Amino acid sequence: MLSESLKPGKSFVNVGRNLKRQERVRRLPQFRSSGLREAARSLRIHPRREEPVIQQIPLLENSLAAVFTRTDSIAEAIENLVRNATHSIDAALYRFNNQRLAQALSAAHKDGVRIRLVTDRSKYEESPETRNLLSKVPFSFRSSYGLDGDGSKMHHKFVLFDNSLLLTGSYNWTSASEEKNFENLLVLQAPKLIETYRKEFEAIWEASR
Repeated sequence: MLSESLKPGKSFVNVGRNLKRQERVRRLPQFRSSGLREAARSLRIHPRREEPVIQQIPLLENSLAAVFTRTDSIAEAIENLVRNATHSIDAALYRFNNQRLAQALSAAHKDGVRIRLVTDRSKYEESPETRNLLSKVPFSFRSSYGLDGDGSKMHHKFVLFDNSLLLTGSYNWTSASEEKNFENLLVLQAPKLIETYRKEFEAIWEASR
């Protein structure tokens, strides 16, 4: 049974069904000056075909958007939000090798946004692609094991924008998540929930190296 805070709200997002992977992704709108909240609220599903079969999915209360790789480019949605951040981006990501998103974070850093990234240490050590990518970024990053040390996972996949917007879901910031997998991303604006995630990020950041 859902707790009161997790009962479905009245906000809905349209999702296309039965779509072919090879069909071209139509881009989400570009957000340049509307601000982070407006950018998130403006996220819309642009299906991979002209006439999708539509179903309505109720979102959780305080959610702004749900995005799925089956129908959309999550990387583009994230990139748009990165461009609208003004103060900070704190990311705890199990895996990270998406060059496009690394470039977006680097550009935000150059514009004065504080960027902090924590990724899983085992995945970092196992992946030459990740190590090479992160060796070139200008922002701060660390790696961490999970609760049980070596061999356990820092398996989070969440990002805080300006401590006012939360992204979470199955999506890793990797090429495979973007191009090959069925993945999801939920965009939330819920102050109490965001504060809980902020504390979690700070604890992991302090314990990481």
